[in-house]
Amino acid sequence: MKIILILAAGKRYRRAVEKGKVERYYAPTTLLRLKSIIPHELNPEVRIIDQGVEPVPEEMDADLVGISAITCAAPEAYRLAERIRKRGIPVVLGGSHPTLLPGEASRYADSVVVGFGEGAWRRLLLDFASGKLKKIYCDFSNPYSRSYPPLHRNLLSQRYFTRNTIEVTRGCPHACSFCVVSRINGGKGWCMPVRDAVREIEMIGSPVVFLDVNLFAFRDYAKKLMNEIAPLRVEWYAGATLNLVQDKEMLKLAEKSGCRGLLVGFESVNQESLNWMGKGFHRKKYFYEAVKILHDHGMSVLGCFVFGCDPDDESIFERTVRFVEKSGMDLVKYSILTPLPGSYLFEKFKKEKRLLTLNWELYDGEHCVFLPRNLSPEKLEEGLRWAYRITYRFSSILKRTLRKGSPFPHAFLANLVFKKLSCSVEV
Repeated sequence: MKIILILAAGKRYRRAVEKGKVERYYAPTTLLRLKSIIPHELNPEVRIIDQGVEPVPEEMDADLVGISAITCAAPEAYRLAERIRKRGIPVVLGGSHPTLLPGEASRYADSVVVGFGEGAWRRLLLDFASGKLKKIYCDFSNPYSRSYPPLHRNLLSQRYFTRNTIEVTRGCPHACSFCVVSRINGGKGWCMPVRDAVREIEMIGSPVVFLDVNLFAFRDYAKKLMNEIAPLRVEWYAGATLNLVQDKEMLKLAEKSGCRGLLVGFESVNQESLNWMGKGFHRKKYFYEAVKILHDHGMSVLGCFVFGCDPDDESIFERTVRFVEKSGMDLVKYSILTPLPGSYLFEKFKKEKRLLTLNWELYDGEHCVFLPRNLSPEKLEEGLRWAYRITYRFSSILKRTLRKGSPFPHAFLANLVFKKLSCSVEV
């Protein structure tokens, strides 16, 4: 059976690929995991295409095509599906967007996977092989209930900054209003058996990038994992909340086991906005101290900030940029608040008639798709561009990366990469 697995990309990534550039720096593992669980009896020939680093060919030789999509990539996934089906090739749609809106996705596909592919994919393929493909396959069971073979990363394009990526947990105990993770996982959490995670990390080597939403969300698991990977002497990077800073034991374990950088969702320098989005467990008054503590433990900080919460006004942009520069934050990612379908925020704005469009392609964090409370959509988009422009000036980059203990010149070069990204933001 010839199977092609496609990871659909939003407009920004597709435009970059058209220009011969790549903006997706870390290789996703979704399609590799699906490939690893295809039944051997189907004698599969599998090709993986990530539209974020390579174009999807016009002509395809396949018995079945699977397409995974997040919300901003959904329109492109639907276009690809229609094009492929016209050639007589059945298409399966999956990913977070089809999971949240299966009725919509089913209009463009022969079958839709709702939930986790690990639980449904094998059953779907066997049904397809016997001519009994169903319209919907739904599975929210533990995706780590069985061991999987190591991922064959050589099947991925070599155009990523790194292919050394792994995801060992699903879910998050928090329920931030803009996030769909808790909605998809139902507030539950699952963890890959530590022995499987360690085996895969040994194969990957250094450095390792964990793709987990919050690697430290499940404390007991994280502690065991840190202890097991410490002897491997690999450097690794992951996502976290600022709760980590308050957990001295975990912080020391992370440092000892090789953590060299964290992506942290600070979200806002406005405490009212943090409370409004359900992230009141982050206390703005401790932000400076938090950055310093992480730096003191040898960890670079990639801070993420969201503009457009109801309490935000025009001062939010300057206040955020000022904090970034004064704190010495290593890297920064700004985005516009985006009410993804399925989130609490989407339902709230829909009820209040504040949604401006249902064009999913604009739900990418760079466009304003709702009516802000204290800002115009135009001001919000202008503020995003301004914040990126100021933060990634050479003077700002030098000020942040020349701090004592900074991994210069690596931090400086990383900022130059992000500078290119910020310049490509189009709204």
